[in-house]
Amino acid sequence: MFFEVRCPGCGRVGACPCARCITSLEPPGPCVIAGARSTHVLFSHDGPGRHFIHAIKFHNYRLVVRWLGEAIAMRVASLDIDIVTWAPTSARRRRERGYDQARLLARSVARRLRVRSASTLNRRGTDHQVGLSRRERLLGPAFVARRRGHGERILVVDDVITTGSTITVAVNTLVKAGFGPVHVAACSRAGRD
Repeated sequence: MFFEVRCPGCGRVGACPCARCITSLEPPGPCVIAGARSTHVLFSHDGPGRHFIHAIKFHNYRLVVRWLGEAIAMRVASLDIDIVTWAPTSARRRRERGYDQARLLARSVARRLRVRSASTLNRRGTDHQVGLSRRERLLGPAFVARRRGHGERILVVDDVITTGSTITVAVNTLVKAGFGPVHVAACSRAGRD
């Protein structure tokens, strides 16, 4: 049995994603995450970029996860990284979808960088950010470190940065737990600081 490979950006059969959608990705707006040594974002959350994120977030489209993992790995290849981790989604979202898209991305990035991926954070509560106002989003979720760090150089991967509150809370939790330096990488940037 053969399955059609479609571009999540335009729906064309043949490549995931197609060259036309890749070249039409818009650059992200500025993004500085407090506490992070560096922040790397691939594209704006507009046009094909939004479709790429929706493909992994809501449809578990693994081919685009692979491409995004490679793209992030290429972007951060010059960094010295010991561990790739992620800001976990809420337990409710993970149950609804059957997976955590940030975990899938982090594992893909780690494979390409040839470093280990590790779950370093637990999310407190079941709140999610989708549908919240900017003010509500700025409060961010609560995270707790799963273990103490010993100065490991860590990359936190996420699918989309909107207000930056989720990733900021994740970075600060890791720094307080003894990890560092902490770098951030995301696929897309939505909105403004």
